[in-house]
Amino acid sequence: MKSAEEIIEKLRSSFHAPSRKDEKLKVVIFCIVISTTFWFFSALNKTDYTTQIQYPVKFEYDEENYVPVVELPNRIPVEVTGGGWDLMTRSFGFGMEPIVVNLTDPTASKYQLTSQLRGDISANMTDINLNYILTDTLFYNIQRRIKRRIPIAFDSISIIVDEAHEITSPITLEPEFIDLEGPENLVNAFSDPFIVYPGSDSFDEDVDEQFEIPSLGSSLVQANITEVRAKFEVTEFVEFDEIIRVQLINSPDSTLTFSPTGIRVFYSKREDDLDARSDTTELSLIADLNLVDPTDSTVMVKIDLQAPFIHNVRVTTSRVKINYE
Repeated sequence: MKSAEEIIEKLRSSFHAPSRKDEKLKVVIFCIVISTTFWFFSALNKTDYTTQIQYPVKFEYDEENYVPVVELPNRIPVEVTGGGWDLMTRSFGFGMEPIVVNLTDPTASKYQLTSQLRGDISANMTDINLNYILTDTLFYNIQRRIKRRIPIAFDSISIIVDEAHEITSPITLEPEFIDLEGPENLVNAFSDPFIVYPGSDSFDEDVDEQFEIPSLGSSLVQANITEVRAKFEVTEFVEFDEIIRVQLINSPDSTLTFSPTGIRVFYSKREDDLDARSDTTELSLIADLNLVDPTDSTVMVKIDLQAPFIHNVRVTTSRVKINYE
């Protein structure tokens, strides 16, 4: 093996010997690396360095009955003084046992004073000196883990049906309840009932489908189901309109006249009831003279004898005027 003097002499002579530029560049780089390495190891041997490191901390609590709402702090910034080797190993996380903070009742407080941890941190770093703890408080938010059962409701107002179609049955849901589990404040924030939405599809026939439950807003809240089955009937209706004569009742004088004598009425029938007929007139319009308004001589028109298969009855005018002259 060549001696150090021979290596140095070889490097010196290489600068004077004819060579290519890239060979000289390699030698320069090699010299820089050697010098930097010697300086680095020499610096690590000093004992009066001051720097900042992150000391690990661990919160211990009953994880079965409590859950953190936000990520718990796991480091405490501290300023320390010591030797280069010792500080380097601490900077990489070696030789530092986490300080354990035991929380018997995690909901009793939302912070931990770091001054109460100084003794434990110093005891775990005997080869370096703890100068300062750079934060005075560690904040946390841990809540009770609860379970809650909430009845489910389907947002019927948001259901879209095709034109001339209507929902003609109650909406049934399976299951009827949802079970939520998670942090107390988050779980209790859900409305009662728990609303499931129908989406943007339009329906023109009976519905028996699975609908997804809406987002729970946080991965900390868990549900026992992801879908709800909804069932309801959708029926097509056919529109009709006709002019129906108004019948005047309780009139002391058969010669009394009124206007209008006929009113246009709009109504609808289910498609499967188009052939149905009642035993009497399907629709009658009645004006009771006993209910006349003396201020303007008008009477409210009432719809009478409406057949069970007739729906959505609408009239173009709701009053008639009595002519006493």
